[in-house]
Amino acid sequence: MKKTKKNLLKHIIASFVLFSLAFFAQAQNTKEYEAGKKAYQAQNYKEAITQLGKVLAKTPTHIMSRYYRGLSYGEMKFYKESLKDLDEAIKAMPMNADFYFQRAMIKKAKGDKQQAISDLDNAIILDEKQANYFLERANLLSANNQYGEAALDLAKIQMLNPEDQEVRANFRAIFEKVPAVEREELSQMVGLTAAGMGDKPMATAIPDDKNTIEEKRIISERKFKSVEEGKQYFMQLKAKQGFATGKKNMLLGLLRVKVLQDVFGENPFAEDVENMKYYVDTETWLGAEGKKYYFNLVSDSKYWFSNGIQRKNIYYFYKAMRYKNSEKYRLQVYAVANNESNLVMSGEVKIKEDSTYRSIIIPHAQNKGYMWAVSSSNFLEAKVELASNQESFQAVGNMVSFEDSNHGISQDQYNQWIIPTDKSLKSNIKAALNYLVIQYPKAFTKL
Repeated sequence: MKKTKKNLLKHIIASFVLFSLAFFAQAQNTKEYEAGKKAYQAQNYKEAITQLGKVLAKTPTHIMSRYYRGLSYGEMKFYKESLKDLDEAIKAMPMNADFYFQRAMIKKAKGDKQQAISDLDNAIILDEKQANYFLERANLLSANNQYGEAALDLAKIQMLNPEDQEVRANFRAIFEKVPAVEREELSQMVGLTAAGMGDKPMATAIPDDKNTIEEKRIISERKFKSVEEGKQYFMQLKAKQGFATGKKNMLLGLLRVKVLQDVFGENPFAEDVENMKYYVDTETWLGAEGKKYYFNLVSDSKYWFSNGIQRKNIYYFYKAMRYKNSEKYRLQVYAVANNESNLVMSGEVKIKEDSTYRSIIIPHAQNKGYMWAVSSSNFLEAKVELASNQESFQAVGNMVSFEDSNHGISQDQYNQWIIPTDKSLKSNIKAALNYLVIQYPKAFTKL
């Protein structure tokens, strides 16, 4: 049915009103966020909490408001509220090293040393260039009488800052407290001596002994049904003797990953990855290997993958997650500018496929405060010819108006991002999402 002129005018007016309200809400968010951030920087934490709370009341997904409010609560020693905000920030952006570091500092202030060490582990896995991460962990490890591990961290700081004489002196003082047997183990594994850390690990040069070969076979063939079962076997293996220097630690690392693979699957769905995070955060025996395995999954696995693209002065980061019994991938896109990150789209990726073509549909999603409205008529479609793996793109509806081809990206980079690396569904989706970021950045809500 055609619209009458009267109805059309009403439609235009209504659309203008909705647009004006949305624009006003975003403008208010920006004003209140900047006020809250400025108050935090001025150490007016109560005012920061008030202003940032106003933003979060309207837009709970505003990550940096959550972050700064969490820090403000921490400065006021409201640790429960602080951790709640930082937990939400990390849940949204699990690959942000600074979020883990700041949460570690809150846990340290609260007296939860072991949990603070766990968060520092995460921060260091994600960013190994921050000397203050290692220093904080070294201090906590030393306080727990874990002198060997503390010495390793101080040696790594020496590598990052060779001219820092205070760190060098602290390293020597800690290294003197390491038991002789552990010193020998550290020397064989990573070349750690009183002078610091060697250039290359040495344990890899030691051939596997008979016991190591047999234990590798047992670990590979055994199927662990639960994390608790894996923990019990871990403790048994840890107590075993008769392995060459450095080999037991290597076996324990293999076991940690094998337990997670057995319990959650080698290609875990999103809810399995989320459940895994609880265990790598709370079960300290899973160690660095368990944490690294988790971070590898949320970076690039079959049902959970991410990517980042620098477009002019904005870095866009997205993650796509598929849950069990779902044909869609959940999509979240973040924009990072001036070292601040905000969620700019929360939507979905739909898949349609027949014997000849695969269609990847990315609907436009608009922020409505407490929810994101996903459009059924405005979307980007990527069509893949399965035989050749050639991918073409078409904007439909209002998505056309969001195009900005002035991306400032070289042709080589452009081709690298939008040409699928293989014929997998993941590769096709990543190419489509890369194209969305490069060509249609105006589709993203500015929070």
